[in-house]
Amino acid sequence: MNSASSRELPPQFVQRFTTTLGKESIEKLGIERRKLSDRIEPKMSVVCSSIREDIPTIKSRVFAYRQMALHRASYLFEGTLDAAMNENVYVMALCMRAHVETTAAVGFLNKRLGSAVNKTISLTQLGEDVAALVLGAKIAGHGKKIDPKNVMSLIDAADEILRQDLDTAKPLRRVYDELCELAHPNFASNFASFDLGKTAELAVRYGQQMRPFEDTHLQSLLLSNILFCDLFDYLAVELDKLKVHPCE
Repeated sequence: MNSASSRELPPQFVQRFTTTLGKESIEKLGIERRKLSDRIEPKMSVVCSSIREDIPTIKSRVFAYRQMALHRASYLFEGTLDAAMNENVYVMALCMRAHVETTAAVGFLNKRLGSAVNKTISLTQLGEDVAALVLGAKIAGHGKKIDPKNVMSLIDAADEILRQDLDTAKPLRRVYDELCELAHPNFASNFASFDLGKTAELAVRYGQQMRPFEDTHLQSLLLSNILFCDLFDYLAVELDKLKVHPCE
């Protein structure tokens, strides 16, 4: 993932999508791919403790979670590119939707860290939130017996803090809802499967390029990754502000 060759967009992708996305968006996607690679830390120290509200433990786990989220975002970015080059709009949409979820999780953690810094939640609550992001699982045997965070609550929390810097209201929710229409067996997804001719003949699409309006969904990846990297970096800023509460 972090080799020199992986830092540039595949020539096949650039050739295929420059016309529909535009040169500027292609260049931005290349920049975003490099930003992911630049943030990779293959190894890090982790504080092993059962105490969730201890600040060194919280900081250690947040830095570890950043790399978990980065790993997920990086592979979903690559999965989106691969799906697009294979003209697979369904897999492309699924990868981008999962990428948005990852961005939302990092945004949620930023919001909770900010709340702990402002002392509107306790360090114990923050520690429980970090534990839920890292260890939460709905199915027994997958992680700990900690309820995972609801995806929509993650998205809404991330949009709440993004609202402070963006003019667009609920950018992640808007993009996520659009991608869900492609990911679910709804009309948008069904329409990807056929062309309707003038004679009302339905021609099922196999082995064809995605249509230009389907190509433009790749803008969702660009938006999500820009926000992901910003939120990823801001976690370190918030962690530097984290102090012990006087009452704890």
